[in-house]
Amino acid sequence: MARAVFKIVEAGAIRLLGSIPSLSRQSLSRKRGAVPLESDAIYDCPVCGETNAIGIDVTGGAHQRLLEDCPVCCRPLVFTIAVDRDGDGVVESVEAE
Repeated sequence: MARAVFKIVEAGAIRLLGSIPSLSRQSLSRKRGAVPLESDAIYDCPVCGETNAIGIDVTGGAHQRLLEDCPVCCRPLVFTIAVDRDGDGVVESVEAE
């Protein structure tokens, strides 16, 4: 899949400059043998019930505890995170503080 590259030429006018190939984080890490520095994980807020995503710094260790606010209800949440061998972060539990 290619991604289009645009340039704003003047107010309200956009010109297509070309396209560049779109590479996923997984395909890049497989090609280089590297693990991405950040992983996203999905969770449901225990307070408001909304489904959200959290960015996880996988270089922080295999087991982590994080304190982040819910982006919807702004309540503080405590996350227990695990990072698997592939470098993907997984939310093991999320609780209201």
